[in-house]
Amino acid sequence: MKFKNYLVLFFTLFFLNFTLTSYACSCKNYIGMEEHISSSEIIFSGIVKNVEYCELESDDKGKTRKVQLYTIEILNAYKGINGKSIEIITGLGFGDCGDHFAIGEEYLIFAYDIGYTKKSDGLYETNICAWNGLVNEKEEYIEMLTRLKSDGAFNK
Repeated sequence: MKFKNYLVLFFTLFFLNFTLTSYACSCKNYIGMEEHISSSEIIFSGIVKNVEYCELESDDKGKTRKVQLYTIEILNAYKGINGKSIEIITGLGFGDCGDHFAIGEEYLIFAYDIGYTKKSDGLYETNICAWNGLVNEKEEYIEMLTRLKSDGAFNK
């Protein structure tokens, strides 16, 4: 390879180093199922009806964040939620821990009001660390949640 080709390669790699943004998602705080259930603010199962991609202003000095906004019809409310539907936000994925849900599928969802937007604004967030999943793949959780709900554990 000629010197000129090496120079072009060097500068290309050099400038790519400064233009690419690196993201990483880490679910490093592993906890057991019981702890996860008790630390979740709302838990429900429902059918995904719609998804919109939007930009929300955070509660952190006017910064914005691109998110997915899912509209979900609630079928079973286990903890901290009433109503027939809810909107849940999650990141886009690609390293921001965003989760993805297919329209028309039924999911078990664990969500939090973590305050990315204004705290207590009714907008809950979830991510891939939250143990969400298709209902037919979460039978063990469903059984435990149903038992806890019938025992009144979430009313305390």
